[in-house]
Amino acid sequence: TAITDQSILALGTQGLTTSTALLITSNQNVSVTYGAAASNAPVNLDANGVHCMSGTSITALAISNSSGVTALITYFIAGS
Repeated sequence: TAITDQSILALGTQGLTTSTALLITSNQNVSVTYGAAASNAPVNLDANGVHCMSGTSITALAISNSSGVTALITYFIAGS
């Protein structure tokens, strides 16, 4: 069975308004869209790969999994 429409509330619940550093990894091929603008293109994250950013200003991101297998997403977010 697939799990869809999952949310991670990491900013507002921790007193953060903007993510200035993040690290995301997954055990399945997924795509990550950084930011909320409709024009933002998804970036592929290969299985066991890592996306790491610092000195950024991200207020939203979305992860899409079309692998057919539930993905285990691990993340770290820091901000202000």
